[in-house]
Amino acid sequence: MAADKVYRVLSMYKHMLDGGVVVREDAAERYDVNVRSVMRDIADIREFLEKRSIRTGMTETVVYDREQKGYKIKVSAAPKKR
Repeated sequence: MAADKVYRVLSMYKHMLDGGVVVREDAAERYDVNVRSVMRDIADIREFLEKRSIRTGMTETVVYDREQKGYKIKVSAAPKKR
């Protein structure tokens, strides 16, 4: 994985963690890549969060927000144990 991709993915992840929304066209322009690259990056973040939620029990996922026309992280509390 190239250093540029690492920076791009981590920057988008941090932005979403901070409550921001990633608009694919804006991100493509910002990082000087095509929209398909941004979509692959979002898929990588989504996969990371899915694997992490298996270990932690907290559900975090990347979802598309139609109102904001971009991707954000949705956090759900871990299910209560009985």
